[in-house]
Amino acid sequence: MRILALEHDLNTPTYANLEELQRDEARAVWQLQQADVIRGIWFTAAERNAVILLECADADAARLHLDTLPRVRHGYSNFKLYPLHSYDGFARLFAAGATAKVEEPPEY
Repeated sequence: MRILALEHDLNTPTYANLEELQRDEARAVWQLQQADVIRGIWFTAAERNAVILLECADADAARLHLDTLPRVRHGYSNFKLYPLHSYDGFARLFAAGATAKVEEPPEY
């Protein structure tokens, strides 16, 4: 199952060695990517919060993986999880008797 995880900050980091924490975080993310748990990771443009796409059995498994991240372990951030399923809207185009309205693209 694919799960979208959106990071939100809990506390301002006061870790004694912030650079070390950031390296540990990058290392942990790399390990989860190499294990095919993390399928993609981005930062939001404004807040630089992580947006992670995970592949796990369920949200509980995703939570266990995210809880291994140093920023989560130290209480600096957490994640809101959104389990995803495939888009099924295309079925409306191919349903028996359905008539799809095809619009011409706008002229530029």
